[in-house]
Amino acid sequence: MLLFTDDNVMSQEADTPNRWKHIPDQYGDYVNGTWVRLAKGPNVSFHYASAVSRGRVFVAGSQYNAGAHVDLLTAEI
Repeated sequence: MLLFTDDNVMSQEADTPNRWKHIPDQYGDYVNGTWVRLAKGPNVSFHYASAVSRGRVFVAGSQYNAGAHVDLLTAEI
């Protein structure tokens, strides 16, 4: 999970390229918040480096891709 500066949270669905954004309700409560589907990523990465900057996410490398143990040498924004 990644926390953005606007309090939204991004999460990747397990074993899929699906990514989701969790938006808290108007009171800042995550329990009653909303999940919104984001664009799919090109890889099913696990154990990767990431950073958030100005509402964008940078993801680099991965130790696994779609359940296979590989050294994935990619980067995406």
